[in-house]
Amino acid sequence: MPANFTGEYFGHSPIITCNCRVSRASKKRKYLNGRINYTLDLSAPYETLVKDYKENTQRNIEKSQKHNCSIKDCGVAEFLEFSNSHLEGLNSYNFQIFSRLIAETSERKLARIEKAVDANGEILSVACFLVWNMRIFYLAGASSPKGKQVSSMFLVFDKLIRDFASTGYLIDFEGSMIPGVARFFSGFGAKSFYYYHLKKYLFFYR
Repeated sequence: MPANFTGEYFGHSPIITCNCRVSRASKKRKYLNGRINYTLDLSAPYETLVKDYKENTQRNIEKSQKHNCSIKDCGVAEFLEFSNSHLEGLNSYNFQIFSRLIAETSERKLARIEKAVDANGEILSVACFLVWNMRIFYLAGASSPKGKQVSSMFLVFDKLIRDFASTGYLIDFEGSMIPGVARFFSGFGAKSFYYYHLKKYLFFYR
């Protein structure tokens, strides 16, 4: 990511994390955990990319279309308000840091923030992506109960792939060890690869 982009956020945590490839003989292996990431090369035309969608993904896209869902641009405040209501696992402190990260991404013109809405304009899903250096990083997303019911997040990612097809960009889904999330990513034809996650406490916190 851009230099110093996340520097101030590391100061809020006693832990350093890093994703890397290391030799099996590395002395740092005691701090390493194996993880899986998913990426999707967008060099091909959309008509070619969509052929790699799994049947379940195609079905869910069609479901959201039948419910008259559409994709719109989403403002930072709108994204954060919706995320605060529907994104699980964030306490007030973490949400404050999360909010600053999203705002900084947007201010630097690196963010693509979109929402899925129904025919009445009700927000069903939101997603934020960081677009930089020919890569599209999925930062965060959330869906309401109704959004989950009509599979609106599938339409968000399909629109992203449609817009960036034939550009040579690479979507970095940032991986997941959660089976359901992994299935969602791979359903769009994303390829998995193995990497090491380094996690170590800073010496002055020990």
